[in-house]
Amino acid sequence: MLNRELIYAEQSLFHQSQLLRAVLKIIAIFSVLIGSINVFLFNSYDTALFNYVSFIVALFLLFYFKDPSRLKLTSWLACAAVIFNVMVFIHIARGQNYSVLWIMIIPPSCSSCLGAKWVPGLPVHCFCMS
Repeated sequence: MLNRELIYAEQSLFHQSQLLRAVLKIIAIFSVLIGSINVFLFNSYDTALFNYVSFIVALFLLFYFKDPSRLKLTSWLACAAVIFNVMVFIHIARGQNYSVLWIMIIPPSCSSCLGAKWVPGLPVHCFCMS
């Protein structure tokens, strides 16, 4: 029984790290894409600067996570980056055009990175702050 639990824990950490890498890559790709759209299509340089900073943070976290022992800290930092991105987006959009609904990406992305224990209060806290 102990061996089965150990194998399950190792698989869980492996899947958690794979998902964390995927979330960080998605943040990096979309940050560059949206930042470029803001520069070339809308001439919104302040918003593009925020997108490019998000890209740099996601790349930094990807490189920082090369060591598997940094899973917990990198997960917390990635969740903080997702929450920060959503809050700044809601602020820039001034809560219009259904921008507040983007707060709903926080529970699935954070629960996969942090575990279900920390997630229930995050959307409420972020909604109150924005």
